[in-house]
Amino acid sequence: MHIWDNNDIVLELTERHQLKCRYIRASGLILQSIGENRFYYIYNAHGDTVRQIDQNKDLTPEYIYDAFGNQYGLKDSTYVMLLADSNPFRYCGEYFDTDTEELYLRNRNYDSRTGRFTQEDPINSGDNWYCYCDNNPVNCSDPSGCLTQLQIANDPNMKAKIAAMKATNPTVNWVAPAPSVIPQAASSTPSIASSSGSVGTAITVTALSPTTAGVGAITKRLAEISASLIALLAFLGDLLLVGLCVLSVAAQIYSILQLLQRINAELSKAKEAAKEEQTTSKDIAGSTPSNPNPGDDSEKPKSPRKIKNNKEANNIAKNFGYKDAHALKKDFGVGSDFNMFVDTTDGSLWLQQTSTNVWINTGLIG
Repeated sequence: MHIWDNNDIVLELTERHQLKCRYIRASGLILQSIGENRFYYIYNAHGDTVRQIDQNKDLTPEYIYDAFGNQYGLKDSTYVMLLADSNPFRYCGEYFDTDTEELYLRNRNYDSRTGRFTQEDPINSGDNWYCYCDNNPVNCSDPSGCLTQLQIANDPNMKAKIAAMKATNPTVNWVAPAPSVIPQAASSTPSIASSSGSVGTAITVTALSPTTAGVGAITKRLAEISASLIALLAFLGDLLLVGLCVLSVAAQIYSILQLLQRINAELSKAKEAAKEEQTTSKDIAGSTPSNPNPGDDSEKPKSPRKIKNNKEANNIAKNFGYKDAHALKKDFGVGSDFNMFVDTTDGSLWLQQTSTNVWINTGLIG
């Protein structure tokens, strides 16, 4: 059950009419009081409730919205307290009905899921009587459900127009603009503070004058600045964490590259050693006998057996470390006109040129 002060909720009662919650306001909603606990509202430049801070300076989870007021969820959800889900004032700082999931804007309700009002405009302004903030929710808000605060702020004759519309529409519930949330027209009166900033594409917060804002508005603006600073610090912390993660990954990649370089160096050494060993073996196997006597037909095998086919000749050459018979003959400086013979008495390999009857003792013994 709610107790109202004109257009605003000030008390919330239980079913037994006992005090459950009190809402303290100045020019806007300042704090929520539950028993001895005090929870101060923190708004962004658009006027949305982003979180609360209690008397112990502990922050409640942060509310995240899109441009039309759809709430994505709670940030920092590890914070556990009774207010985390019970706070009813959300987008634009207005009352959010969890049963209908609609925002109460006094003359009618707003459904952020469709970006439209659920009832037609009671003053029938414009061409679309269900459109919310002329489809420009980033720069506007509409606490009355009739006129956006931007329309009110930019029209110097709006007070007279509202008075005329009040006379024509006495049932309409009019709400004055909240100076700490809505962009204000330039004021000629001295201002307490002046600052400018942007949210989304183009929200600008200008000077607050003592005659329009009041102490509550200044307190609210200071809370908004504090929330912005907290958000900036959180962003910088996240950025630092990302930087540390990138450095860690870079260090791991560098270590892997160093390891690959060492492995490549060891493989190169192993290849060189294997190549050197193969060359040495080939030199030993294919070396010319110490005292060859080519052309001297007085030295002949005692019991020669001719190698008659290429397959056998190639196999014998491979046994001595050559690729084939042709490579073996080339190593001894002869060509295909030399035939291969094996001396059956000692297994030595001989080469003979049939046309000249020249024998060459290779010195290879199988």
